[in-house]
Amino acid sequence: MHANLSAPQFSDRALSLAAVIGLHIAAGAGMLMLAQPVIQQMLAAPVLIELVSPAPQEPSAPEPPRPAPMKPRSAPAQRPQAAPQAVAPKLVQTAAPAPADAPTISAAPVQKETPAAAVPSEAVAKAGPAVVEAIQAPRHDADYLLNPKPDYPRASRSLGEEGKVWLRVQVSEDGRPLQVLIDTTSGYQRLDRAAREAVSSWRFVPARQGQTNVVGWVRVPVLFELNH
Repeated sequence: MHANLSAPQFSDRALSLAAVIGLHIAAGAGMLMLAQPVIQQMLAAPVLIELVSPAPQEPSAPEPPRPAPMKPRSAPAQRPQAAPQAVAPKLVQTAAPAPADAPTISAAPVQKETPAAAVPSEAVAKAGPAVVEAIQAPRHDADYLLNPKPDYPRASRSLGEEGKVWLRVQVSEDGRPLQVLIDTTSGYQRLDRAAREAVSSWRFVPARQGQTNVVGWVRVPVLFELNH
């Protein structure tokens, strides 16, 4: 087929092809010239590399300090209180308990002496620290006193009531009974009452301190027995 082309036709095709190639080359060169400034700017522009460090963590709020344990308050020192002044009790004239061999009254006071006993009295209180004489207790068994014997109640005899009554008697300075108290009961009110009524009318030898009569106490037993 190419062999059939004439020389003028072949030259026209070659020129057309060359013209097309030249146009492509010119277009490419033009585009290259247009893009060259942009490429140069891109190459000339500095590349900034920013190193981003991680954001610092906010410091956590410190824990509030724990309160220190409170020290126990020491109790205020108490001032020593002055010892209360002892008030001396009033002295009551009493007699020591009668011994086992104290006289027992059945029909009449038995003629036995009650041993003297030292008892506190007003004279002892007034004497203070000075040495004082012992007090002799009152007596009820002296022969010259002539104290009557207690009456045995008829009702108690008929009922067979027996027993011993102990009386506490306060004797004045002149030998009269000031108080007659039941110290130990016989167990029967009639016997206790009869003994108290009889002793209330007795006379006593008063208590003595040296040569002075003083008030004193004495215990008096009264025995009620049906055989006597």
